[in-house]
Amino acid sequence: MSRKPEQRIADIIIGCEKILRFTSGMNKEQLAEQDLVMDAVLRNIEIIGEATKNLPDDVRAQMPGIEWKKIAGMRDWLSHVYYRVDPDIVWDAVETKVPELLRTLQAFKDENPLDA
Repeated sequence: MSRKPEQRIADIIIGCEKILRFTSGMNKEQLAEQDLVMDAVLRNIEIIGEATKNLPDDVRAQMPGIEWKKIAGMRDWLSHVYYRVDPDIVWDAVETKVPELLRTLQAFKDENPLDA
């Protein structure tokens, strides 16, 4: 079953919101120590990456500030090289990349109302 671009954008937004909710009030060390939270964060990063990979090029082109290839690459890394996850990289994503991605996608969605 194919998903529409607006559904994939919603998937990314939901994944970002979950990550931020799951890690609220945490620091890097706490995240690294909380297996359940870390697994939930990694799963949502994978979902975000998969949704990103399946967004049409013309939709991605409308948001050139997003590092689409890096997002997809992180998904691939987590899926295939899961045994070498670097908590520092995950924390950087949680602290900087995810909030930035969420803001950009919410602004895009507000400016381009789509049916989900």
